[in-house]
Amino acid sequence: MIIRAGSGSILATAQANLPVTFEADDLEPGLEVGWSVLVLGTIEDLGSTPEAAKLGESVHPWARGNRPNVLRIRAGEVTGLRVRPHEGEIIVVRLDPDGEE
Repeated sequence: MIIRAGSGSILATAQANLPVTFEADDLEPGLEVGWSVLVLGTIEDLGSTPEAAKLGESVHPWARGNRPNVLRIRAGEVTGLRVRPHEGEIIVVRLDPDGEE
């Protein structure tokens, strides 16, 4: 997973080689369904390498502000929830590092 960041705690975490957690959620009220995905892994600053320049071109942040730093999150564990409140069902999905259920 590639993200762009400004200077601050996310960049400092990448430069310190610390573990990270990244979460993405979505809810579709009209259909009464939603999902949440949690990625646990490591993050690295790709610096000013040719790889960073190439990968950075493919990421377009929607949040405001200057985000010149290209970071890579390497997933160690991916978990998720699919929520269907109208059925009273919550499904927990765990993926191995290769993306297989």
